[in-house]
Amino acid sequence: MATDYQIFISYAHEDTARVKVIYERLQSAGYQPWLDREHIIPGQRWEPVIKEALKRSAFVLVCLSETSINKRGFLQKEIKQALEHADEKLEDDVFLIPARLDDCAVPESLGEIQWVDLFLDHGFDDLLRGLEFQLQRLQRRPPPGVRTPAPDPVKSPSYISAPLSSPVNPGERVKFTTVRLDESGKIVERREQERPLIVEDLGGVRIELVEIPGGEFWMGSPGADTKIAYTEALRWYKSAKESWYQVETPRHRVRVSSFAMGRYPVTQEEWLEVMGDLPEMEHSLRGDRRPVVNVSWEEAGQFCRELTRRSGNEYRLPTEAEWEYAARAGTTTAYWCGPVLVPEVANYSWSHPFGAVSPASQLGRTWEVGSSGYANPFGLADVHGNVWEWCSDWYGEKYYAECHAKGVVDHPTGPGRGSSRVIRGGGWDDVAVHCRSAYRYRFDPSFRIDNLGFRLVRIGR
Repeated sequence: MATDYQIFISYAHEDTARVKVIYERLQSAGYQPWLDREHIIPGQRWEPVIKEALKRSAFVLVCLSETSINKRGFLQKEIKQALEHADEKLEDDVFLIPARLDDCAVPESLGEIQWVDLFLDHGFDDLLRGLEFQLQRLQRRPPPGVRTPAPDPVKSPSYISAPLSSPVNPGERVKFTTVRLDESGKIVERREQERPLIVEDLGGVRIELVEIPGGEFWMGSPGADTKIAYTEALRWYKSAKESWYQVETPRHRVRVSSFAMGRYPVTQEEWLEVMGDLPEMEHSLRGDRRPVVNVSWEEAGQFCRELTRRSGNEYRLPTEAEWEYAARAGTTTAYWCGPVLVPEVANYSWSHPFGAVSPASQLGRTWEVGSSGYANPFGLADVHGNVWEWCSDWYGEKYYAECHAKGVVDHPTGPGRGSSRVIRGGGWDDVAVHCRSAYRYRFDPSFRIDNLGFRLVRIGR
């Protein structure tokens, strides 16, 4: 007989760290999660124990990730067993919930069941609502546990550093809209979200930031994705080289601590307020709420130091790992919004799209920050296109291989030396393939150009 609160958790070995946090949160909420690593005693035959656990569980939580759905093995077997178990029970007597740990595809066998996205801010709350809804249908009471366990199961595992302790505007929040696109560029999902807002008030000019919770992610691209990127580049550049995209490999696990990041690239009004005058730029690129451009890495560093001195809070450029982690915001697709990019979401060379998206006449200049009206699940706007963004790291073609060899890398800051600094994100005149979350390029620290700016990181004190 199934117990009211027992939840069988099915998952892939590679997702153990994230799943363990989900397990602990469910325990804190008063449920009885069942995890093989916690409940199978050494020496026991695991298969009959798992079958019995499935039989006794009122819920089955199937944890899905890009890794797990592409891996043949125990997870697929457990999904099959769970579906068979559900078919054998009375209608509504067992509740199976697919739970996405990142922006992966849901297997066809689970496609008719509504899933929950645990990598989104409200994901765990959605899961609790689903569990309570089913208990109410069965005329059973929810467990008398704690309803708001902290940290988020995907974004904020137990190794997260202390959150920022001194937001300027406690209680102020920002609302934004995220979207998900299909392969043709059609919007298939739209979500309204909100996050706490951190504001640096410079006496009328506000720099807005959002907190990025610490976590672990896959940095870079799988080899298959770099081949696709190379093929896409050949559509527009006959001289494109596969080596341009191989520097995104090997994909490797990276862990970062929490930090705050600017909602937008630094604007011209923010630069003028801190530095006193603007860099030279074409008239068509000027505007208070347009990104500052023609700024070298060295000059961006000077801005960070002056803002730190003036505000008393520590500002710097993001590391390359922080930038990609924040840009992805829990997703694993080419862009935070899905497998392609469209003009409604980002400002890039619209005449040079990615995949099945149709070409369009491009804007041909920067736009005011946030003009699309959309932001990624962390609340960041314009991470794809508009302007390239300087990172703090030296660029190294072999650095990813060095990280991959170490397993999970904590807070990577790039090679110890080099000749060029990393830039990320793509600009208003760049092809879509160069605006992907994983794409990386570099320039000399003194280099300036009219599609290159930067975004701030603030460190908690």
